[in-house]
Amino acid sequence: MVPKVKRALLLIDVQQAFLHPKWGPRNNPQAEEEMLFVLNEWRRLGWEVIHIQHRSHHPGSVFHPSNDGFRFKEGFDPIPGETVLEKDVNSAFIGTGLEEHLRQLDVTEVVIAGLTTPHCISTSARMSGNLGFTTFVLSDATAAFDLVDPDGRTLDATLVHDVSLATLHGEFATVVKATDYVRALFPDNSGASLQCPLP
Repeated sequence: MVPKVKRALLLIDVQQAFLHPKWGPRNNPQAEEEMLFVLNEWRRLGWEVIHIQHRSHHPGSVFHPSNDGFRFKEGFDPIPGETVLEKDVNSAFIGTGLEEHLRQLDVTEVVIAGLTTPHCISTSARMSGNLGFTTFVLSDATAAFDLVDPDGRTLDATLVHDVSLATLHGEFATVVKATDYVRALFPDNSGASLQCPLP
């Protein structure tokens, strides 16, 4: 008998700090809509939801608890029974007890959404894969901002997003759209189960 997969949804840094204009242009304006779609499915099924909240130690940071940016975006406040962990670095696994929490729940599959693709999403997905969790990153439920490279060139947010996901897919995680992931959970005549290429 095949053991039942236990899954956890990891929502990373879905905070008002990312509404600040200092970040510049962003891709995937529909990312939050896709995050909510998956979050609502997870809640409907009664599965583990883990909210990761970035807490800066610097009072001037938009992520400092004294600033509005620390709060979750509208619609993303945790409900009773959901786990909230705070981090102060890029990885959701450093200094948070996240790995221990997942192990205690016998979670083997981690599904990641949130902000931003090249930073906390990528770092957390890499660690998740390296720790042995079957890891999925929902490509349309995350987003990136423009970045400036060491030579001063501006890299378009869509390029940053796409390259970040390409470096994850097939190596640390499986990258898939939110609707495709959810549809694959309940295959019917029009769909098939989603396979992760990782061992």
